[in-house]
Amino acid sequence: MIFLVRKTSVVPTRPASVLVADGPFRLSRHPMYVGFAAVYVGVALVFHSLWSLLFLPMVLIVVHKAAIEREEAYLERRFGGEYLEYKGRVRGWL
Repeated sequence: MIFLVRKTSVVPTRPASVLVADGPFRLSRHPMYVGFAAVYVGVALVFHSLWSLLFLPMVLIVVHKAAIEREEAYLERRFGGEYLEYKGRVRGWL
């Protein structure tokens, strides 16, 4: 919703028109991934799946390498110092 309000794309393959640093992004640079991880843990607990929980660190590493590193590199190129300041002020996860 915040992306619609700020008139920028939520689709990772489309260019960002503004740096969103408010709403949930004031607490975490990656609130969507935090939410996905929370859902993953919740589903694993509901289904009593210890194996899924054991794989969580590997899943998070893959997400970090495949998505987060690319996104952050793009945002740094796109917004320069503004993104670096935001990155220095806001944690990646929580």
